[in-house]
Amino acid sequence: MNIHRITTWILIFALAALFVFKTDRGYLAAQIDLGDFLEYWSAGRIFLSDGNPYSSSELLRIQQRVGLQRPSPAMMWSPPWAILFMLPFTLLPFGIARGIFLLFEIAIIAFAACRLWTKFGGSKNKLWIGVLGAFLFLPSLLALHQGQINILVLGGLIAFLWAIETKRNLIGGLATIAIALKPHLIHLFYIFLLFWSWKVRRWRTLIWAFTLLSFSISILCVINPKAVLGYITTLETSPGPLEWLTPSSGVALMLLTSSEPNLIRFVPMTAAWILAILLCYRSLPEAFWSKYLNLILLLSMATTPFCWTSDWVVLLPVVIQTLVWFSVNPSRNWWIVAALGFIQFAIIFTAFNLPNYNEVYNFWVPFALWAVYWLGNKTNRIKANALSA
Repeated sequence: MNIHRITTWILIFALAALFVFKTDRGYLAAQIDLGDFLEYWSAGRIFLSDGNPYSSSELLRIQQRVGLQRPSPAMMWSPPWAILFMLPFTLLPFGIARGIFLLFEIAIIAFAACRLWTKFGGSKNKLWIGVLGAFLFLPSLLALHQGQINILVLGGLIAFLWAIETKRNLIGGLATIAIALKPHLIHLFYIFLLFWSWKVRRWRTLIWAFTLLSFSISILCVINPKAVLGYITTLETSPGPLEWLTPSSGVALMLLTSSEPNLIRFVPMTAAWILAILLCYRSLPEAFWSKYLNLILLLSMATTPFCWTSDWVVLLPVVIQTLVWFSVNPSRNWWIVAALGFIQFAIIFTAFNLPNYNEVYNFWVPFALWAVYWLGNKTNRIKANALSA
C-alpha cells in the first residue's frame, strides 16, 4: 500500500471518528441537511414495520419525527431493491445513519478516484490531482450534501469494471443491480451489456444480475409485499417525476417546443437507444467497457429523461480521464482545468443570479463535458486514455 492510499484512509477514518463523536452528542442531525437520505431511511423504517414505503402519509409521519418541517414528505421514487441496499443504515437512528452514510459515500468517491486514476494511466505521484478533482467536482459535493444514492451507482460502476476485468461474475451481477438503483441514469448500460454478453459469449454476469435481482424481489415480497406493490401503484397513479423540470435534454426540448405531452422528454433517450442498438450490431470486443465506458456515460447522461445536477457524479470517470490528460502535460493542457472550472462556475453563477432559477437551465452541462472530453481525447492520443489493466 503506497503513501497516497495510507493518507486517504487515515483521512477517512479521522473524519469517521469526528462524525461518530459528534453523533453521540446529538450534534450531527443539526449540522447535516436532512437531504434525500431522509426518503431512503424513512422508507426503510416503514418497510421494516410492515407499512407501505411508498405511501406519502406514512413517509410524512416518520419524517416529521426527525425534523422535517414542510407539510409534504420526501417521496421514495427509487425501485424497491434500493430498500435492501440501504437496510444497514435504516437499522440505525437517523443522525448516526446519516453520518455513517456520508462517510461511506466519501470513501466511495475517494476509492473511485484512485481506481480510475490508475486505470487511466495517471502517475501515482500526481494521484492527488484526481482525488482533489473528484471532491471539487460540483455534482460530487451536491450528492454528498444531499445523501443521494447516485454515489452508490458510481460505486456499482467501478465494481462492475473490476469484475469484468477479473471475471468475477457474481460481483459483476451485484454491481449491475447497484447501477440499477437509478436505472434511468446510465440507461444505455443495459443495452450494451445485453449485446456485449451475446457477442463475446459472456453470459454469467448477466445471469447473476438477473438471479440476484429476482432473489431481491422475492425477499421483499416475503418480508413485506407492500414494498413491491406500493412501487407499482405509485408509478401507475402518480405523475411523480413527469412533473419535474429536471436538467435534461428531453425537458429542454419539451419546453422549447411548448409541448404538453410529457412523452417529448423521452425523445432523446429513444434516439440514443436506436443508435446504441445499431452500434451493437457491429463487433463488440472483449475490452469494450475499457474503451467505450466514457462515451456510454456521456451519451446516457445527455439523453436521460430524468436527472438532477447531483446525478452527474456518475460522470466522474470522464472528469478523471480529462485530469489525467492534464497531468501528463499541464503546460499544454491547462485549458482542461480551465474548462472544467468554467462549467462549474457557470452552474453556480446561474443558480444565484438568474431570476426564477430552475435546474433545467443546467441541461447543457453533459454536452459541455462531452466537448471537453472529445477535444482532450483528440489532442492527447496516448495509450493510457483507456480503462485497461
